[in-house]
Amino acid sequence: MGTLTHLRESMDGFSVTEQRIASYILEHYEELAGISISTVAQDCQTSKSMVVQMCKKAGYKGFKDLCNRLAVEMALSHREELVSEYEDIHPGCSVEQICSITMREEIRSLQNTLNLLSPEAVEKAVDAILAARRIRLFGVGNSAVVALDMHNKLQRIGLDSHFSLDTHCQLTAAATLTQEDCAVIFSYDGTTKDMVDATRYALDSGAVVITITRYSNNPICEKGD
Repeated sequence: MGTLTHLRESMDGFSVTEQRIASYILEHYEELAGISISTVAQDCQTSKSMVVQMCKKAGYKGFKDLCNRLAVEMALSHREELVSEYEDIHPGCSVEQICSITMREEIRSLQNTLNLLSPEAVEKAVDAILAARRIRLFGVGNSAVVALDMHNKLQRIGLDSHFSLDTHCQLTAAATLTQEDCAVIFSYDGTTKDMVDATRYALDSGAVVITITRYSNNPICEKGD
């Protein structure tokens, strides 16, 4: 898991002070091994215990653990810009530049997703889908497009998949699942009310619930299996 990508994607779940500490680490990652926790705390106008708290909230044992993992990743990585911001397309870009930027950022997004992905969680989800009597997919807006795409792919390989663009039908489907069924719920930020409700209904019905969201602590992610 990429430590820097991990920190960036965890920002929304941090307090203001924790965000300040994380931003400091992202900005000074190259020299972090030579910076003491006292210096980090002082520069961020906070306490050492708050620095440790942020590290633990991000999934590390403490500041030293975060530094050690970052040092290993930097030693193994040949990329020159580990934390560079995504380059935006702006007025004046040529078509060639737009194509190049789009392709580069798509590749970087996929790489960051791979860095954050848990193979164990993916394997568990696959097993649940294969074992399910029925598979019901949920999503609204852009997430509905993704859910529909997965529905079509599951049907092509002979699985009993169903998806409706109607939100009310989705909630009804979630409430009528059984312990033999599997629900796959898509929500980018994990806070869409209808999808939170669908997650709750599916869990109450006893179904296995797979949630697909951005990397953050959010209501849907926390409730899913």
